[in-house]
Amino acid sequence: MRMKHHGSNSIYIYVLEANLVFHNGLTLPLFSEFLNHTEGAPDDAKQDCELKAFKRLAWKIKQEFPQLPIMILLDGLYSNGPVFELCIQHGWDSMIVLKKKSLKSVWKAFNAQKDPDTPSYEADWRGRKQKITWVNHIPYTLKDANGMKKTLFLNLVVCKEEWPVVNADTTEIEVKFSRHAWISGKLLTLKNVHERCNLGSRYRWAIEGIAIILKSAVVIVTNMLFLITGRRCVVFTI
Repeated sequence: MRMKHHGSNSIYIYVLEANLVFHNGLTLPLFSEFLNHTEGAPDDAKQDCELKAFKRLAWKIKQEFPQLPIMILLDGLYSNGPVFELCIQHGWDSMIVLKKKSLKSVWKAFNAQKDPDTPSYEADWRGRKQKITWVNHIPYTLKDANGMKKTLFLNLVVCKEEWPVVNADTTEIEVKFSRHAWISGKLLTLKNVHERCNLGSRYRWAIEGIAIILKSAVVIVTNMLFLITGRRCVVFTI
């Protein structure tokens, strides 16, 4: 993307940036993958480029860590069949955000199969009252590169939270609510749902973008914006 400012041209280039993030907060740069806007259609070029750049970045990570168990955390852009298949092909575990309007057939099956009597995870976590529910083995049909239909079985988990806050204007206590949902690469159980949702998926929120959890570290892949003016390069997080 080119922009003109005070008579000089600036070039904006988007890139997926991978950082190794340890549990003590230390971060180390790991990989970068520049987005090629010629790969995307004009109307949704950035989104299409991000998906293609992610595939290339995923290949790099797999090449460097071919045997290492990895859990990859992705935002809602990546909740689609090709990404699900890519994680399966690489042997990666995953937790991928699922938005309300995405994969409508999966949401429909989740609401139909969810049983009020099914055990759920309820606890207080970091000052928030949580209720986590899930449904495993939800069928999701997609078409492969040859146009043939195939079915994947997805695991959907939903976390509802509420917590008290003080209204800055009235000083009264109010209750806030939030709702989060993820597609899980592994079956969800009462024993693992807290670890996967609270101790896994929420790492992605620390640095917005894509996160990959290794055994002792987290790799965060974020959207960065490089501003290149001549030989000068300024980096902005977006």
